[in-house]
Amino acid sequence: MQGAKQLPAAGLRQKKEKPDWGKRLRGFKENSPYLVMVFPAVLVVFLFNYLPIYGVLIAFQDFMPGDPILSSETIWVNFDNFTRFFSDVQFWPLMKNTFLLCIIGFIIGFPLPILVSLALNALKHKKTGKIFQTIYTAPHFISLVVLVGMLQLFFGRYGLVNNLAASLGGERFSYFLESSAFRPMYILSSNWQDFGWSAVIYIAALSNVDPVQHEAAMIDGATRFQRVLHVDIPAIMPMISVMLIMSIGGLMGVGYMNYFRPAKDGIKQPYVGDTMPYYEDGVYYIYYLKEGGDSYNHSIYLATTRDFVTYTEYDDPIVESNRSGGQDGWAGTGAVVKVKDIYYFFYTGHASSDIYEYQEKIMLAKGSTPTQFEKVEGWEITPPAELGKSEISATRRRTMTRKRIP
Repeated sequence: MQGAKQLPAAGLRQKKEKPDWGKRLRGFKENSPYLVMVFPAVLVVFLFNYLPIYGVLIAFQDFMPGDPILSSETIWVNFDNFTRFFSDVQFWPLMKNTFLLCIIGFIIGFPLPILVSLALNALKHKKTGKIFQTIYTAPHFISLVVLVGMLQLFFGRYGLVNNLAASLGGERFSYFLESSAFRPMYILSSNWQDFGWSAVIYIAALSNVDPVQHEAAMIDGATRFQRVLHVDIPAIMPMISVMLIMSIGGLMGVGYMNYFRPAKDGIKQPYVGDTMPYYEDGVYYIYYLKEGGDSYNHSIYLATTRDFVTYTEYDDPIVESNRSGGQDGWAGTGAVVKVKDIYYFFYTGHASSDIYEYQEKIMLAKGSTPTQFEKVEGWEITPPAELGKSEISATRRRTMTRKRIP
């Protein structure tokens, strides 16, 4: 039949079309401004999201900080770390707390910015809406330290809420120390800080709604609520779907920073730093440095917990810095080691004056329990005098004058 396209015979290999590199190069040149614009974002994602994936190898190793991730001396333990974690008595309480914080936070935090954006878009006075939007968005740019300070001004033992309760004849309530108040404080403070920022994307989507649709709905007799329900919400539904998928992807990613409340229920804030954890028999011992509140500084204090929700704090220091200004005029970072039912606490002693030969030495305290220690007088690890010199070799940097542990 004339005009019919002749099909290739069965079994014959068709020729592949050669790529038109000239066309591809022209397309690259045409899109070069956009490629240059997106390159920094791709680089940031690669450096901070893909490159650190290499570090997941330490989950299958007997790894200590400072060890190379891959070397001839790497000790591979396969799934032992996972087995130990899943079989730990605190695994299910930790999972329960994480799950509740994430799910309750998601139930409150996901619809909140949608409702706020719909309410702001429904206001007749747009200037008023801009003012409220600024007020709602501002907390996102507040640092966590400032946020905790604001919470203490409102909910601390001597904050606004407790002062009002006391003036009305009520009792003061420790919002920062009571376990029943932890979840509400954590969830509500986190959502309060972020809901205004999350609402911005929905407000931007609502600004693209065609006014003709609202006019047609008003002609049909639709109320303001009906217009929100049948015009605004369908318009932002694609954006809601995208944000829902992204939120579910990070659903179990609870931030840890809000756990660290660096004050004691609104009382005068001491210096707190350098946590030193120790675990034994289902109890987490968290040693940390804190100012003593008088002429001496940086003693070592202790808080214990089993579930990271309720804590027991010890009022007196576990290792007290030297009031007379000795070698440990300030106590520093340390670590606990258990040997034959004896607990050894190695810590840094900082000299508080220039009359001492060395500003820092490693010192020792020991005890029969991890909650009480006594200093071992005269036991010190002294660094070599030339430790800080740049020409000293790495091997000699590790050389120290040691004394036998008593």
